[in-house]
Amino acid sequence: MVDLVKIDVEGAEVEVLEGMRELRRSKNLKLTVEFNPGNQMRACGSPTKLFEILVALGFKKFYVIRHGLKEMALLDDVRELIRMAEVIPICEV
Repeated sequence: MVDLVKIDVEGAEVEVLEGMRELRRSKNLKLTVEFNPGNQMRACGSPTKLFEILVALGFKKFYVIRHGLKEMALLDDVRELIRMAEVIPICEV
């Protein structure tokens, strides 16, 4: 069973997540995903599609890694995350 997945595929995160829908995983699965709005726009035409698929897969919250962890709620805080990403590089967990 899979407990942790790290995804850093330069904009293809949505495709990777779509491909893992059938993955046998623990209920406590954690993801580490790089988020770059520009790469998301180029790859799938939307900076929010990544978060929409995360919600569809059952993920409810995430943490931004930036000088410590900041908890954010899916989909409520996505616009704030996009704003932050335009200023600094961040990673999503």
